[in-house]
Amino acid sequence: MSDNYTLKNPPFDRYRLQKISKNLISQCEKDRELALETHEYFKRRVEENPTDGVSKNLMVDCLKLVQSSKNHSVKLVEMLWKVVTKAGEDSSMPTTKASGKEEDLSSSFSELSKLIRDRQKE
Repeated sequence: MSDNYTLKNPPFDRYRLQKISKNLISQCEKDRELALETHEYFKRRVEENPTDGVSKNLMVDCLKLVQSSKNHSVKLVEMLWKVVTKAGEDSSMPTTKASGKEEDLSSSFSELSKLIRDRQKE
């Protein structure tokens, strides 16, 4: 009969969470780029035919999609960190293998928040 697998490291350590968060941010960034490309397409159509109301509406919808993608990426990362910090409060905080010290998840969150704000300014 097989034994249950026991984890050697915490499933959500600082570096894994940073990797997940960065992946989420980059995926949302790709969505924004595609929405901006689509916005440019409809903008050209409106320039060719200024009376095209459907293209105008779709152009505005693309801009809304860009903004919501930014907001959702920030909310998603915040929710992920809240879940992990809450789980850390319920059990012991994850420790690093090398130092054995408790990791400061709030500093990691502030680093990611800064990264998100910097990317939104671009």
